[in-house]
Amino acid sequence: MFWKTIGGLVGAVVDGDGRSVALGPAASPLLRVRRFARPAAADRPASRRVPPRAVARGSLQPLANKWRCTDGPAPARRAIAPEGLARPSGECGEYGGSLRYLIHTIGLPLPKSFRLRSVCGIATVMDETLIARAIRKAIEGGAVLAPPMPALGDDTSAVRTQTDIGIEPAVFETFVSELRADRDMEKFNRLFANVPHGGGVSVNLPNIARVLLARAIATDDVEGTVARFSSYVERNATSSLAVMGISGVTLDREIRLGPHISLMPMSSVPPSMQRGWALGNSRPGFAGFETPVSSALITQFEYTPVFYLPKNPQPPEEMAAHIPTHAAQHLLHEARNVLGVLGIHPVYRTFWVQPVDWLMSSGITSGSQFAPGGFYERETAVPVEQAEAIAAAYFELPARRRNDWLRIPLDRLGRAAREGDFADRAIDLGIALESLLLRDTDDRGELGFRLSLRGAWLLGENETQRLEILASLKALYKLRSKAAHSGHVERSAKTSDTIARATEICRALIAKMIELQCKVDWEQIVLGGAPSNSFGSDDENGDVFLKA
Repeated sequence: MFWKTIGGLVGAVVDGDGRSVALGPAASPLLRVRRFARPAAADRPASRRVPPRAVARGSLQPLANKWRCTDGPAPARRAIAPEGLARPSGECGEYGGSLRYLIHTIGLPLPKSFRLRSVCGIATVMDETLIARAIRKAIEGGAVLAPPMPALGDDTSAVRTQTDIGIEPAVFETFVSELRADRDMEKFNRLFANVPHGGGVSVNLPNIARVLLARAIATDDVEGTVARFSSYVERNATSSLAVMGISGVTLDREIRLGPHISLMPMSSVPPSMQRGWALGNSRPGFAGFETPVSSALITQFEYTPVFYLPKNPQPPEEMAAHIPTHAAQHLLHEARNVLGVLGIHPVYRTFWVQPVDWLMSSGITSGSQFAPGGFYERETAVPVEQAEAIAAAYFELPARRRNDWLRIPLDRLGRAAREGDFADRAIDLGIALESLLLRDTDDRGELGFRLSLRGAWLLGENETQRLEILASLKALYKLRSKAAHSGHVERSAKTSDTIARATEICRALIAKMIELQCKVDWEQIVLGGAPSNSFGSDDENGDVFLKA
């Protein structure tokens, strides 16, 4: 009552962007902010002018700088949302206003019972009591968890119990109607959800209603379910698991590869429809995989926004979910490739994203990538301690240094190990070694000699070892040149031995580079000095300068 009275007395004020915003009975009993016509500056009383205010804070600042309002005459106009979150009002198609700034401007305290929410930056107040009451009424009306469907597989049935219900149509219609009475819940009929693999999908209130009701029944916690959902909507962000299915390795427990990546049996990944397909529990009509996917690399990441109000179904590029998704996928590819230092070369089979909490599953379960083929000779056991040690050292390197120095060598080493043709193997090994040992030089003369010499001095510990490494690398480089120019090399025991030995040396060189943090002084090394990670210096972007 207090706020309704204040709204009626205040009538209208001006926000930090100079827009007229009204409070009052027309704005609803829940104190909604509505957009009204913007009066000319000369018509606004001086006492009601509000100075501009900074909008975004913290890590959102770079993103906020890209978000400009496009429906007003001022070129740099920005909308303001609760908790200082900026949003692209022109992209979302609706002006959000600044309820918190408005309250601060007129000097009124915010009652603790008010819980501000943001759906793509729209100031909202979600009535959790109304939502909980509607859920209880639906449960009393006979709502139950969706029954399992064995024909679709155990994983699909598990997802159904998290996201769907069994309910009489009339009871469900009443349930949705009661949720629609909350204007913030009704907005879901206009919202789209960001899809990690690209684009967006329509949300709609009935889908949200089913997930809410299913989780409330499964957890036997109506208030907790509503509170969690409300907090997720407030942040408009969700935690997700990026899962990369791989073949070619065997393990019986989880292995930590770096600070945020795990390698585990596929059966240990939380259930999802994609996991069911990877394990061979295919749905009817889905081809699935010729052989089950045995293992998985996973990492957890967060993206925002989850929900948005579009002018078109595609989210703006700067807030599209596929950007953090691709970053997570790249991280998993790095972890897969670094196992090559140990002589283990897993084959990429599939990639998908699934929610950590199925309460925020909108859009996340849409799409996945499949690579059913792939060449791998055997399933290799992963040495736990060695794998964790090499991955920890690798991921301690700055991301740019890893990308500049080790991405191509590791990728080409993996290709060479998985390919069957000797010519392809020789070419890939040659590329890996050139990228690793010659990336600092523009002089294209005597590449084979320089590559062999550097490799021998970097890796060899005495004259005998250096001479053997020098000979092996020179033989590989000749083989690589022949393959590149003629497209063919002789299939013989000698060729096989040359490639096998060069592969071992390449792995050892990459491991040495990781140990040295990609910092070497080639002049000192080729003159007989010991390698040391004290050589070289980082520039401001994390790159490394090496002496030629």
